[in-house]
Amino acid sequence: MVAVSVIADKRRWFEQVMALRRAERAAPGVREIPEVRAQIEAQIGSAVSMSMAASILDVSEATIRRWIRRGELPTVLSPSGRPGVPVGELADLYEDVAEQRAQGRKHVIEPRMTAARQAAERMQIDVEEPAEGAHERSRARALAYHRAVARKLTRAMADTALHRVWEWESQGRIDPVYARRWELLLRGPLRTVREQISAGGTDADDMRQNSPFAGALSESERQRIVAEIR
Repeated sequence: MVAVSVIADKRRWFEQVMALRRAERAAPGVREIPEVRAQIEAQIGSAVSMSMAASILDVSEATIRRWIRRGELPTVLSPSGRPGVPVGELADLYEDVAEQRAQGRKHVIEPRMTAARQAAERMQIDVEEPAEGAHERSRARALAYHRAVARKLTRAMADTALHRVWEWESQGRIDPVYARRWELLLRGPLRTVREQISAGGTDADDMRQNSPFAGALSESERQRIVAEIR
């Protein structure tokens, strides 16, 4: 009974997260909304089990595992050490699927995954040959990732990144200096955001180390960048 109660609680919290995400888009300048959402997400945890993800999306657990094997859905380790589906990724997928189903479309998830994989194959990647070492490889991947983000950046994406900065700041997960710099940047013109996140140099590298654009690309696109820069 306890396990059933925990699952029911997580499902209810997830529904509250989805409601708050809708409120964020309706009122992107209200800082309290993403902060409250982050508090509820903390109750769920960084990830949900594959069985719960399958239940939320109304697919089989085998389907979830297949997407993970194909690199189309990321996983993170839960506090218990088991791989699970990140809450943010699940929420993005849930919203997209719900919108498609509301329009009367039924089999929408597999086509979405296929489209993401094809987009990753077509994606332009600005590859800079990294110097030797894991740090330089990570730096080159971060630059390629953010240049890919810059090419598809919208105001909604910038608002989502700003909300993540607010979340981190309320949780003490980002240096206040970088929080202020990101907030000023993300509140500015999109042209400036594109230029800054795509820039070379040590200062831009440092900003990308504290970037709120995680999840802005699909997992297929992220995996493509990792594969290109080794």
